[in-house]
Amino acid sequence: MTSDEPWSGYYKVETPIWTTAHTTQFAFPGWSYFRHGAGVGHLAKGGTFVSLKSPSSNDFTIVIETMTHNHSVCIRPSLPPFTVEPQNATFQLKGSLASPLLSQISRSRQ
Repeated sequence: MTSDEPWSGYYKVETPIWTTAHTTQFAFPGWSYFRHGAGVGHLAKGGTFVSLKSPSSNDFTIVIETMTHNHSVCIRPSLPPFTVEPQNATFQLKGSLASPLLSQISRSRQ
């Protein structure tokens, strides 16, 4: 969040906050992350994805972000330069997650 003059009441919600908001809107206390390589990883043309599952493993969510380097630096200042390009991502669901009963997609361009 950025505010050059916080006393004015003006602030700007930046991309890292939207990424956190998306994670907390679709996962709940007690949910756990999948391990790297099995639900957590990097996208080929920039960006990352994380998957979380409910304690019962009956529900899950996948959060995908393609934050630019300029927006990422405030979170990880020593992050090496990278670019993000338009891309398609395909996820193969296996095991008990292979046939979800309900699927929803939400997108933000914040």
